[in-house]
Amino acid sequence: MEVAGLLSMLPDRLGAVALSFLATKERIDAISKIDWATGAATHREAKDRIKEVGGSVFQYSTILHENSLLSLAKVIEDTSIDLRKSSQKFRFHVFKNHHNVVFLKELKTIVALANVIKHNQSCVVRNTSESSKFLVDECGVGNEADIQSLVLADDPIVDIVTYIPQVFISMLELIEKSHGFRVPILDKEFPDAADYAYEMLLPDILGIEKPRFTGA
Repeated sequence: MEVAGLLSMLPDRLGAVALSFLATKERIDAISKIDWATGAATHREAKDRIKEVGGSVFQYSTILHENSLLSLAKVIEDTSIDLRKSSQKFRFHVFKNHHNVVFLKELKTIVALANVIKHNQSCVVRNTSESSKFLVDECGVGNEADIQSLVLADDPIVDIVTYIPQVFISMLELIEKSHGFRVPILDKEFPDAADYAYEMLLPDILGIEKPRFTGA
């Protein structure tokens, strides 16, 4: 695969993750703000409605974050495979052969969380895997914490909005390391680079409000 192919596939993959997450979150946020108690025949019915909707919103948000983490981990893995195919001497693995890529800890965290979601029912239990051990020892996640509790606490470790541009920038840096081609975004500092990334990933025609990191 040529550099042009790598540079076109990466925005497509991550753009889909960004669109899916932001559009779905926008709808979940809207649902959470609806006054479902209006029109209830009794106070008990109103309480039941609010409780039901609140529980559903929490569940939807958890699933959204889990699916997004799995998708980001797949982007990292797919890109590593593309790089291996396009450059026979280049190998990348977040834990074993990482090339000191930028945002390395974030990449490790995404992969570790994805492994916990896939293999341990979304629960971080330190003695069950290297991924859980990393999350507890290196990221400060509480032993036996689950993904839902992290999402509900708005823990930075499940900050999908920030992870998306970080993965994008990291993968672009790997393309530079493997093929010697540097793109302009790599000359920008975070958070300017994050804003630039979302401009590349989400065309204006989609009508999705893009996250802003610089306040500009």
